[in-house]
Amino acid sequence: MARILLINLAIMAVVLIGLELVFGTWFSREHALYQFTQIRDQVIVRDNPLPPEIGGGKPTITYSRDSYGFRGLDGPVSEVDILTVGGSTTDQRWVDDSQTYQAILQDLLAVQGYDVDVVNAGIDGQSTFGHIQNFPSWFDKIPDLKADYILYYVGINDMLKINPEDIFDRMEQPSTIAMLKGFIKEHSIFYQLYRVVQGLLADKPVQHELTRTNIAENGPFVDQPVISDPLPPVMAASLQGLQRRIGELDRLTRDFGAVPIFVTQRSARWLRVNGKPWGIPEYEPDFFESVRKHLPPEYAHLNGVDFFRFEQATARIIMDECMARNAICFDLMNELDFDNAVDFYDAIHTTPSGSDRIADYLAKKISDEIFLN
Repeated sequence: MARILLINLAIMAVVLIGLELVFGTWFSREHALYQFTQIRDQVIVRDNPLPPEIGGGKPTITYSRDSYGFRGLDGPVSEVDILTVGGSTTDQRWVDDSQTYQAILQDLLAVQGYDVDVVNAGIDGQSTFGHIQNFPSWFDKIPDLKADYILYYVGINDMLKINPEDIFDRMEQPSTIAMLKGFIKEHSIFYQLYRVVQGLLADKPVQHELTRTNIAENGPFVDQPVISDPLPPVMAASLQGLQRRIGELDRLTRDFGAVPIFVTQRSARWLRVNGKPWGIPEYEPDFFESVRKHLPPEYAHLNGVDFFRFEQATARIIMDECMARNAICFDLMNELDFDNAVDFYDAIHTTPSGSDRIADYLAKKISDEIFLN
């Protein structure tokens, strides 16, 4: 009996190994996304989680990622015009495929006569630490991937940050065992099937959950910060590091054969009135753990004007380094105003109307400064 069992197990092992060798990607570098927190080969359709007044008019939304991990790729990877890189504000997890700023930007440019493929490579939670790692761990591993421009929509996830966030920014596996597990996951047909089934059964993505509310709908607002000058030492260290990483992204982008575009970001914690920032009166910061542990106690409660100052300092360093590198620089943080009550569904993430506003801004800038220059 034991001998028969062993024979059957041996036959099953041979069959499984054969299936792996035939259908897996053990001799290919095509699938490079299992080693980090990225979704691929999934189409998720769910009820629109945003209320009708800000939900973009769709009862259901579709969130899809192709085999490369991209959202919105319409043609071959060798003919991408604009590859957009950023965190959850680029990913836009709770906005339909057709209502992301990338999809709208592509449509707006098409109306102007420009046939442009705008592709979404945003990763939830990722900062410029992770954007740098995208090249060796993702983009460089996609055969024939080319892009004319790589647009970095950055700032929010880098604010006050001096270390990468392990969950989102560390692409490579931290140990030999983890690397081996990542290699097996990357190439195994059975793991790929497991991921497909998991995606079909998943109730929702595991990271950026829609649990927060819009904080900018009602006043009163204040015009003075809680934290007076000077900004904390961690801010100076953060800005110096961000400046270096913008420079590194510029270098990596040009080595990749693309032109870098840097776009600054803003939140809904403040608004401009006659050119002056007014902010929500109190906000308990939801900084990443890597940020919180470096902040003094008085940073436990801030207001919107404090965040305006942080965001402005962050945007300034991005623009300064961008211009020093002769890249393409769009200062959205200082140039674009939103209707915070309807364009955001929480402190930083845009609704379809907010994404539409971003797309309109980018279409004008790209048309004027790239295509008509």
